[in-house]
Amino acid sequence: SAALPATPSVVVDPDGPTPIIEPDPFPTVEVDELPEAQYDPDNHPIPHQPWRRGDTDGCHDPLTASWRLEAESIISDAVTVVGAKVEDVTWYMAKCVISINEQS
Repeated sequence: SAALPATPSVVVDPDGPTPIIEPDPFPTVEVDELPEAQYDPDNHPIPHQPWRRGDTDGCHDPLTASWRLEAESIISDAVTVVGAKVEDVTWYMAKCVISINEQS
């Protein structure tokens, strides 16, 4: 049995060859012109917590903020569905702790 000779591929793209894409050059940035690069030791969102920096995304809002009350309502509804009761919701900067109690 003789081996068949290999023939080159004849696949053709009807749209033509793929164009070469030149990447966008990185823009030149002056660090002194970036507001984010300017450190102000007195710029903190919560006056009595100088260790907190940047945007707190509302985490320093009061406990009666509408978004917190809505979240507590959603949490309470979800806990009720599984036969339990929310005893307390404790809010922290990046989390909330939900204390639940089983209902009889």
